[in-house]
Formats: sequence, structure tokens, C-alpha cells
Amino acid sequence: MNDKSDITNQQPPMKTLGENTQPQKGYNIVVAGSDNPEETPVPVYDSPNGQPLKEIEVFIGQAVAVLQVKEAWCQVQRPEFKGWMPVAHVAYQPKPLQPKITWSRSKGTLYGAQHAPELDDVRQGNLGDCYFLAPLAAIANTPAGKKLLMTILQPVRPGLFSATFCNIDKQNAVYLDRKEDTEIVDCWFPITDALTVEQECFLYCPAKPLHDTSIPIWSAILEKAYAQWDPQGYSGLDNQVCSQAIAHLTGLEPLSLHWDPESKQQAEVAWNKGTFSFEVEEDRIIKNKGKVVLPNALPESLLHVLLLARENSDCILVAGSLRKSGKDTDFLDQEYQIKDSHQYAILQVSKDGFLVLWEPKAGRVEKPLPITKFITLFNDVLAVDCSASLFFK
Repeated sequence: MNDKSDITNQQPPMKTLGENTQPQKGYNIVVAGSDNPEETPVPVYDSPNGQPLKEIEVFIGQAVAVLQVKEAWCQVQRPEFKGWMPVAHVAYQPKPLQPKITWSRSKGTLYGAQHAPELDDVRQGNLGDCYFLAPLAAIANTPAGKKLLMTILQPVRPGLFSATFCNIDKQNAVYLDRKEDTEIVDCWFPITDALTVEQECFLYCPAKPLHDTSIPIWSAILEKAYAQWDPQGYSGLDNQVCSQAIAHLTGLEPLSLHWDPESKQQAEVAWNKGTFSFEVEEDRIIKNKGKVVLPNALPESLLHVLLLARENSDCILVAGSLRKSGKDTDFLDQEYQIKDSHQYAILQVSKDGFLVLWEPKAGRVEKPLPITKFITLFNDVLAVDCSASLFFK
């Protein structure tokens, strides 16, 4: 997300057309040009102001590659043709992870009945971005976090929104540059295959029926903006680093706890203020085929630290489960429904040693997890105080 030098992946400028983003070189979709989108293809022309190409079919919601933009026209390409379309018929989008994806426009409400982001508005779709969605939902579950998300995400006009993220420089310092790191996004989203329009669902977050206007779409817009901010689009969001996502959302390097559940040595835990430095060193050791040496955590020490953190209602806690198979469809523990390689928000910590967890795919974990079990299934916790966000400075 720091390297935006590739001209084919430049982000769309602030200037917009109607309810859609402007076309740019690279991945785009067809958004207009047919009065009957389901049955009638959108015309493609042989040149600007030219004649329609014969026997060429492209429909609203399908992808086209934009080769160049020339005033009111853009040159587009698909495997079966190359031609020209009016700029107003095409909109730039972040490239999906999967090939041959169709898009559709949501007319859903931004927020739900509470007129603010809520924890369970977030659900993970067909993308490995639990590292982004777990902290996103945790932030939405705090008073300051709600204000933070509504600061990050701003309406521009009907159907268009701006979203701003904090960035991280080469020295691992977090900074806020609203001009450089603000994205303009529309309400077109990748959809699942469906037999009817009514059955279409968001392919990614919130993984719910796209045309159900009662479903809040703020989390889908922020996920899309995050993908648009990444040079690789949605593909770039697959399996990234949770601590960096927290920094992008809050402007703060999170505090961290780390332990090794397999270590026979136990020790008290304390918050690490140098999370990024720790992760850089950890990556270096792993790349050199070494092993990071850490003690296991004393249950009573970990519980004490987490209880103190939960005294602050604006503090979020995000825990990472162990990586065994590397597939979050596998369970580390069936009884407590703890998945492999997955991020969880810690919603509650009780004095008697039980944790209430929430995860992006299924929501609240039904059975509270004992701290003694938590230590064996997880190996880190990240924390940040949303009220101290760089967005509030």
C-alpha cells in the first residue's frame, strides 16, 4: 500500500462523474449504457463518436480493461474485442481476487437503525482479510471507534463516498496525509453467482444479499476503499498483517502481547510498544529458517493484563489464533469453534477467567473461552485505544 508508482494502478482522482468513479487505466467495469441491463448489451464503438462494433456483447457489471482515456471516450478491451465506450459508461474499480467476476450496484443504507457502525454489520466474504475485518468490527464496537469510522468514511454525494487511511513510512512511523491517502469509491460491488437478481450477494464483506436495502453497507465501502488504496486491488488484501491494518484504520501502532504456547517456560506478559519492530525481526528470523524464541504466558498474568485493558471502553483487543494448516476453514478446537489462522476480537474478559470472542465469518463465538484454553490456541493480542486516534488530532 506504500508503493503507488505503477501507472496502471494509479488511484482515481477526487473528481467524479455522477454516481460512479471515473475510468482509469487498468481494471474497470461497465456501469451504464443499456436500458435493459439483464438482456441488452452495451454498445462498443470502433472509434470515439464512431460506429457500433457488430456482434460484440458486453453487459453492465462486466469487467473491461481501460487502455486510455480520451476526453469523453475511453478505449476498452476484453479478450474478444477492443473498442471505445463513453466515459460515463465505465467506472474504475479495485481488481477482484477471483477471475471473471460480475459487479452490481447496491442501494443499501450506509448505517443501520442506530445510525452508526455496529459490530455485526461486518461479515467476512470470499477473501482472506480477517486481519482487517476483526479490528474493523472491534472499532465499531467502541464509542470512540464509531466516531472514528464516521470520520474515516464521509459521504461525497449520493452513491459516492470518500475514505481516508493512515499510512506507514519506511521507518515504521504512522502518519496521516488526507490528500495522498483518500479514496473515492462508489456503490458497485463484486457479487456471487446467482440465478436471479434477488439472490445476488456481496462476494466480499458483508457477504449478505446485495439488494436488501436494510443491510448497512459501510463495512463493504471501507473494505472496497481499502482494496482501491492497495495497488493490487482486492487481491492485495488477501492474508496481510493485522497490526498494519489497525494502524491504517486508527493512525496508531498497536501494543502487542506475544507468547509461544509450545514453550515449557512460562513468564509474565507485558505490552510491547515496538510491535512493528518485533514483527520485522520475526519475519527476518523465519526467512532465515530460524525459530522465534518466546516463553509461554502465565494464565494469571495474561488475564490481569487483559482485564486492565478492558477497563477502557475505547480499547480494542484483537487476538490471532495459531497457524497449523494455514486454512481458516479448519478448526483448532471444535468445542470452542476456534479456527486456524484467524483473527478474533475480544469483546469481554471476566474476572473468573473467561473470554467472549467475536470472529468475522460467524460473529460472536457462542461458548466463552477459558484463559487457560486461550493460551493454547492463540499466540498474540493487539491493542489500541481508539480515542487516541491520529484522526482526532
